[in-house]
Amino acid sequence: WQIGWMAAAVNFSDIAAMGGQPLGLLAAVGYPPNMSLEDSGEIARGMRDCAEFCETSVIGGDVDSHEELTITGTALGRVSKEELLTRKGAKPGDLVCVTGTLGAAGAALKAYLKNMDIDSDFMKPLLEPVPRIAEGRMLAKSGAVTSAMDTSDGLALSLYDLASVNEVGFVLREELLPVDML
Repeated sequence: WQIGWMAAAVNFSDIAAMGGQPLGLLAAVGYPPNMSLEDSGEIARGMRDCAEFCETSVIGGDVDSHEELTITGTALGRVSKEELLTRKGAKPGDLVCVTGTLGAAGAALKAYLKNMDIDSDFMKPLLEPVPRIAEGRMLAKSGAVTSAMDTSDGLALSLYDLASVNEVGFVLREELLPVDML
Protein backbone atom coordinates (compact mmCIF):
# COMPACT_ATOMS: atom_id res chain seq x y z
CA TRP A 1 0.00 0.00 0.00
CA GLN A 2 2.73 2.46 0.99
CA ILE A 3 4.59 1.99 -2.29
CA GLY A 4 1.44 2.91 -4.21
CA TRP A 5 0.71 5.87 -1.96
CA MET A 6 4.26 7.19 -2.31
CA ALA A 7 4.27 6.75 -6.10
CA ALA A 8 1.13 8.90 -6.32
CA ALA A 9 2.12 11.39 -3.60
CA VAL A 10 5.39 12.45 -5.21
CA ASN A 11 3.50 13.35 -8.38
CA PHE A 12 0.66 15.17 -6.60
CA SER A 13 3.22 17.11 -4.55
CA ASP A 14 4.55 18.65 -7.76
CA ILE A 15 1.03 19.84 -8.59
CA ALA A 16 0.66 21.24 -5.05
CA ALA A 17 3.96 23.12 -5.31
CA MET A 18 2.65 24.88 -8.41
CA GLY A 19 -0.60 25.85 -6.69
CA GLY A 20 -2.62 23.49 -8.84
CA GLN A 21 -5.71 21.41 -8.33
CA PRO A 22 -5.11 17.77 -9.30
CA LEU A 23 -7.24 16.40 -12.13
CA GLY A 24 -5.99 12.83 -12.08
CA LEU A 25 -3.09 10.40 -12.01
CA LEU A 26 -1.73 8.28 -14.84
CA ALA A 27 0.30 5.32 -13.58
CA ALA A 28 2.32 2.66 -15.36
CA VAL A 29 3.09 -0.33 -13.16
CA GLY A 30 5.27 -3.31 -13.99
CA TYR A 31 4.67 -6.17 -11.56
CA PRO A 32 7.20 -8.98 -11.14
CA PRO A 33 5.80 -12.43 -11.98
CA ASN A 34 6.30 -13.67 -8.41
CA MET A 35 4.23 -10.87 -6.84
CA SER A 36 0.96 -12.02 -5.35
CA LEU A 37 -2.34 -10.68 -6.62
CA GLU A 38 -3.01 -9.40 -3.10
CA ASP A 39 0.23 -7.37 -3.02
CA SER A 40 -0.34 -5.91 -6.48
CA GLY A 41 -3.86 -4.94 -5.39
CA GLU A 42 -2.47 -3.20 -2.31
CA ILE A 43 -0.15 -1.08 -4.46
CA ALA A 44 -3.08 -0.07 -6.66
CA ARG A 45 -5.14 0.69 -3.54
CA GLY A 46 -2.36 2.92 -2.19
CA MET A 47 -2.36 4.95 -5.41
CA ARG A 48 -6.15 5.17 -5.37
CA ASP A 49 -6.23 6.23 -1.70
CA CYS A 50 -3.69 8.99 -2.31
CA ALA A 51 -5.62 10.19 -5.36
CA GLU A 52 -8.82 10.26 -3.30
CA PHE A 53 -7.01 12.18 -0.55
CA CYS A 54 -6.15 14.73 -3.25
CA GLU A 55 -9.81 14.78 -4.34
CA THR A 56 -9.18 13.11 -7.68
CA SER A 57 -8.66 9.61 -9.07
CA VAL A 58 -6.35 7.33 -11.00
CA ILE A 59 -7.60 8.00 -14.53
CA GLY A 60 -5.47 5.66 -16.60
CA GLY A 61 -2.14 4.10 -17.26
CA ASP A 62 -0.70 0.71 -18.03
CA VAL A 63 -0.08 -2.58 -16.22
CA ASP A 64 2.58 -4.99 -17.40
CA SER A 65 4.93 -7.70 -16.20
CA HIS A 66 8.55 -6.76 -15.37
CA GLU A 67 11.48 -8.53 -13.77
CA GLU A 68 11.23 -6.16 -10.81
CA LEU A 69 8.55 -3.82 -9.52
CA THR A 70 8.49 -0.64 -11.60
CA ILE A 71 6.14 2.30 -11.04
CA THR A 72 6.02 5.59 -12.91
CA GLY A 73 3.35 8.22 -12.65
CA THR A 74 2.22 11.54 -14.01
CA ALA A 75 -0.21 13.77 -12.16
CA LEU A 76 -2.32 16.16 -14.17
CA GLY A 77 -3.54 19.40 -12.66
CA ARG A 78 -5.00 22.77 -13.42
CA VAL A 79 -4.18 26.27 -12.22
CA SER A 80 -4.90 29.66 -13.74
CA LYS A 81 -2.00 31.54 -15.29
CA GLU A 82 -2.41 34.28 -12.66
CA GLU A 83 -2.11 31.78 -9.79
CA LEU A 84 0.64 29.55 -11.21
CA LEU A 85 3.55 29.13 -8.79
CA THR A 86 6.94 28.43 -10.36
CA ARG A 87 10.51 28.22 -9.14
CA LYS A 88 11.41 31.44 -10.94
CA GLY A 89 10.59 34.76 -9.30
CA ALA A 90 12.36 34.86 -5.93
CA LYS A 91 14.07 38.17 -5.24
CA PRO A 92 16.16 39.73 -2.48
CA GLY A 93 14.04 40.50 0.57
CA ASP A 94 11.56 37.67 0.06
CA LEU A 95 10.58 35.62 3.09
CA VAL A 96 11.28 31.86 3.03
CA CYS A 97 8.34 29.83 4.32
CA VAL A 98 7.43 26.14 4.52
CA THR A 99 3.99 24.61 4.93
CA GLY A 100 4.93 21.82 7.31
CA THR A 101 7.68 20.56 9.54
CA LEU A 102 11.13 19.55 8.35
CA GLY A 103 13.45 16.62 8.94
CA ALA A 104 11.18 13.67 9.73
CA ALA A 105 11.48 11.93 6.35
CA GLY A 106 15.25 12.41 6.28
CA ALA A 107 15.61 11.07 9.82
CA ALA A 108 13.49 8.04 8.92
CA LEU A 109 15.62 7.36 5.83
CA LYS A 110 18.84 7.54 7.85
CA ALA A 111 17.41 5.19 10.48
CA TYR A 112 16.32 2.76 7.77
CA LEU A 113 19.72 2.83 6.03
CA LYS A 114 21.42 2.11 9.36
CA ASN A 115 19.10 -0.88 9.91
CA MET A 116 17.81 0.61 13.14
CA ASP A 117 14.84 -1.07 14.83
CA ILE A 118 12.25 1.70 14.63
CA ASP A 119 8.53 2.11 15.10
CA SER A 120 6.39 2.16 11.94
CA ASP A 121 5.00 5.59 12.90
CA PHE A 122 8.56 6.94 12.70
CA MET A 123 8.73 5.78 9.07
CA LYS A 124 5.41 7.37 8.03
CA PRO A 125 6.82 10.74 6.89
CA LEU A 126 9.18 8.88 4.56
CA LEU A 127 6.83 6.19 3.26
CA GLU A 128 3.54 8.10 3.33
CA PRO A 129 4.30 11.71 2.36
CA VAL A 130 1.24 13.95 2.34
CA PRO A 131 0.73 16.12 -0.76
CA ARG A 132 -0.03 19.64 0.46
CA ILE A 133 -2.70 20.45 -2.11
CA ALA A 134 -4.84 22.72 0.08
CA GLU A 135 -1.80 24.69 1.21
CA GLY A 136 -0.58 25.08 -2.38
CA ARG A 137 -3.98 26.33 -3.51
CA MET A 138 -4.16 28.85 -0.65
CA LEU A 139 -0.68 30.16 -1.42
CA ALA A 140 -1.48 30.44 -5.12
CA LYS A 141 -4.69 32.36 -4.43
CA SER A 142 -2.91 34.71 -2.01
CA GLY A 143 -0.93 36.40 -4.77
CA ALA A 144 1.90 36.91 -2.27
CA VAL A 145 4.18 34.06 -3.36
CA THR A 146 7.03 34.91 -5.74
CA SER A 147 8.36 31.36 -6.20
CA ALA A 148 7.74 27.89 -4.80
CA MET A 149 8.81 24.27 -4.93
CA ASP A 150 8.34 21.15 -2.85
CA THR A 151 10.98 20.15 -0.32
CA SER A 152 10.75 16.40 -0.90
CA ASP A 153 14.49 16.33 -1.60
CA GLY A 154 15.20 18.31 1.57
CA LEU A 155 15.21 22.01 2.39
CA ALA A 156 18.89 22.55 1.57
CA LEU A 157 18.63 21.12 -1.95
CA SER A 158 15.36 22.98 -2.59
CA LEU A 159 16.93 26.29 -1.53
CA TYR A 160 20.00 25.55 -3.64
CA ASP A 161 17.76 24.97 -6.68
CA LEU A 162 15.76 28.15 -6.01
CA ALA A 163 18.95 30.16 -5.49
CA SER A 164 20.42 28.87 -8.76
CA VAL A 165 17.30 29.57 -10.82
CA ASN A 166 16.80 33.04 -9.35
CA GLU A 167 20.44 34.09 -8.82
CA VAL A 168 19.75 34.94 -5.18
CA GLY A 169 20.91 33.67 -1.82
CA PHE A 170 19.01 32.85 1.34
CA VAL A 171 19.60 33.67 4.98
CA LEU A 172 17.87 31.30 7.39
CA ARG A 173 17.43 31.62 11.13
CA GLU A 174 17.84 28.12 12.50
CA GLU A 175 15.69 28.79 15.56
CA LEU A 176 12.73 29.61 13.28
CA LEU A 177 12.87 26.40 11.24
CA PRO A 178 9.87 24.16 12.03
CA VAL A 179 11.81 20.96 12.71
CA ASP A 180 9.77 17.84 13.47
CA MET A 181 10.94 16.67 16.89
CA LEU A 182 9.22 13.28 16.41
